[in-house]
Amino acid sequence: MESTGHARLIREGWQRRFVAGGARIEEAIESYSQMGFEVLAQPVEREDLSPQCHSCESPLCPSYRLIYTRRPLSEGGIE
Repeated sequence: MESTGHARLIREGWQRRFVAGGARIEEAIESYSQMGFEVLAQPVEREDLSPQCHSCESPLCPSYRLIYTRRPLSEGGIE
């Protein structure tokens, strides 16, 4: 099950790309921005993860981010 925040972002034209952690977050933001995308790095919610991850108590998870992109609205993104 996906979070309600995810559903809202999809309706707004955002596309979920992947979960990133550490330096990969900034690398993703920079790379997608250079390609002309708007980029969001959202905190990961329990509902965004697969059921296999629900029992994990890893202290790393709060530092992970979901990377979303969309084309700028002026270039055909959805309002």
